[in-house]
Amino acid sequence: MKMLLTTLLTAGALLFSVSASADEMWCGEQLVTQGMTQEQVKAICHEPTSTEKYGTVWVYDQGPDQFLKVITFVNGEVEFINDRSREVGPD
Repeated sequence: MKMLLTTLLTAGALLFSVSASADEMWCGEQLVTQGMTQEQVKAICHEPTSTEKYGTVWVYDQGPDQFLKVITFVNGEVEFINDRSREVGPD
């Protein structure tokens, strides 16, 4: 029983780590993934909507019904791709 519990916990942790590291973003019909260069991303997605932190963070607005996509570059390559909610102003 103890071995089964250990196996299940290990499998669950592995599954979580795999899904948590799946940084990717669609630009049209092409996929941007971890490890791509800034030049490759720009060729696929064009210029970002805005940049932050001295150009190491690019923000893409993919439409009003979508989260903003935030790409963080380290040493010129995609390290993270995250969603950012849109700020909603007062009515």
